[in-house]
Amino acid sequence: MSTSASAKNPQRSIIAIILVGIIALIAIAAPAVFFLQQSPSEDGSFAATTNNDRSADAAAKKFLEQYPVINVLPIIYAHYDEAYNYTEFRVDGGQFDDCSQDFCLKITDTTGGNFDFAKELITAAGHNPDDYELLYEYKPIVPLE
Repeated sequence: MSTSASAKNPQRSIIAIILVGIIALIAIAAPAVFFLQQSPSEDGSFAATTNNDRSADAAAKKFLEQYPVINVLPIIYAHYDEAYNYTEFRVDGGQFDDCSQDFCLKITDTTGGNFDFAKELITAAGHNPDDYELLYEYKPIVPLE
């Protein structure tokens, strides 16, 4: 009756499996490490990406400082009252077709007549709606046929 060497010494089998795994990782990682070492010095692509990320972060910070209402958008209101009347609208911010400035607030009202209530919710969120150009769009819900 013959038994294999690994059956006699299970530790040797585990060590062999670990070594094979390490060799496989080195074989996979070596090209990636070489690429990372070579690319920045060749064309500066990593440095450019880092600079672009920093520029984007700075632009986003400036935009948030200029238009702080962004932190509470979108405001979405969907509610049934005691009489089961449904009210739904949303307030979004950005650049829209009818927007004459670089940032506007757009109220999209699906149930109608909620312009003033939307302004109240913007105020309740700690922002003055009069600081922004407001666009209003009545876009009724179309029933399924």
